[in-house]
Amino acid sequence: IHLGAGFLCMAALLIRLYWFFAGNRFARWRAFLPLTKKQRENLVGTIRFYGFRRYSPPPTIGHNQLATAAYSVIYLLAAVECVTGLTMYNAQVKMHFLNVFIGWIPRLVDIQILRSIHYCIMFAFWAFLVHHLYSAILTALQERNGLIDSIFTGNKSVSLELVEEETREDDSHR
Repeated sequence: IHLGAGFLCMAALLIRLYWFFAGNRFARWRAFLPLTKKQRENLVGTIRFYGFRRYSPPPTIGHNQLATAAYSVIYLLAAVECVTGLTMYNAQVKMHFLNVFIGWIPRLVDIQILRSIHYCIMFAFWAFLVHHLYSAILTALQERNGLIDSIFTGNKSVSLELVEEETREDDSHR
């Protein structure tokens, strides 16, 4: 079960990597890095909101900038989880194909350290799950824009002004 889940995680990570380049403007890699002034302001405003230092969150159509930063860290941790898992798997089965790509890792990092890293990342995933549920419910209750419903329906309620502003900003980046 663990091995199957690991390969499923790796497949999901590869699909997400593809989607960083082929997805819409909310899924592309530019949305995940605070490159523009507006993205940085959104990041600070969202941190203030989650820290109860601001009454309402900054208006966004897609994920807020703090969420995209968290997802970036999670994707990086998932990649490390896959590499450490494959390295430990290869230490047992000794596949030539895997040796070509990751056979050098146990020579640099002891296998027990890799096992500890693999184990600790699991706790980071659990902590992310707890925080993700908290922030999704908090944002859904505060914004009342159909955030949770949009997972199932694909529809989210936002103001026309916000859509026009986001469209203008998106067009200026092209």
